[in-house]
Amino acid sequence: MIYFWIRGRYSRTPRVTPGESEEAVSEQTVQSDHVDTLTPSDLDLPQISIEPHELVEQIQEEQRQQLDQSGEYPPIGMDQAQAETQQEERKRVKPIRRGGKPRSRITKLGREKPKQESIRAPKPDIICWRRQTEWVLGIEVPNEYGAPSEVVQDGVALERDPYREGCWQLEKVAGKVTVVGQGGTPSEVTLGEEPYLVFKLGGSDLNQGRHVKSISDGWYLVVVPKDWERHEDSEPPPVEPEYVATEGFRAHSFLLGPGLSENIVFRTADGVLNRIKTERPRFELS
Repeated sequence: MIYFWIRGRYSRTPRVTPGESEEAVSEQTVQSDHVDTLTPSDLDLPQISIEPHELVEQIQEEQRQQLDQSGEYPPIGMDQAQAETQQEERKRVKPIRRGGKPRSRITKLGREKPKQESIRAPKPDIICWRRQTEWVLGIEVPNEYGAPSEVVQDGVALERDPYREGCWQLEKVAGKVTVVGQGGTPSEVTLGEEPYLVFKLGGSDLNQGRHVKSISDGWYLVVVPKDWERHEDSEPPPVEPEYVATEGFRAHSFLLGPGLSENIVFRTADGVLNRIKTERPRFELS
């Protein structure tokens, strides 16, 4: 059984019976200015009793009335905050209804499949590598390209290197190299018309490199005719000129970078200075 009573300031007037004096009545008057807990017997109120299940039904009825006014009904097992979040998500427009241009073109026959980016197969490249006491110049054909049926330089067939797989030795440092694949489609690599080649060295021992057209920082190998001399404007050579498998050429090493010379200059047999252009990066990390 559950009882309800009133807490707060109260004033109670006693019952007056015939024959009682006013003093007796005033003594029975109770006034309180503080908060106290009263029982139904103190207030002469009728006792109100309610069963537990009736109290639950009354609370549920009040909640239903509130929901009827707001029009929002949270699902079973979900509190009000979760219900509001779910309602906001429902208000969001689905991507399919947002409009905009479709990613693939729609034709009368149906939706066209998006175009797939083609993956470019590796191409032949001009490289160099050190073999014992000399440098070898050649063209490297990757395995993905397939076994070529013919490799020529300016119409002259090149000899396949017996020690390095997928490589053919160059006859000279200029001209054009043509690689013909098994399907018959040729691939051309142009060396240019200059009588020298520049390679950017790499590897743990700097024993191999790839042909580059621009020079910035790092180790480089410049292959020039053997009668060219390194000019004094260039950085002092870290090593002496080395032999090259291609007859008539020598290999010169250069280290370029901050605090070092940026010049690569040679004097030809005719006394003409040949300066190879270098390009330093515009931005440097400090």
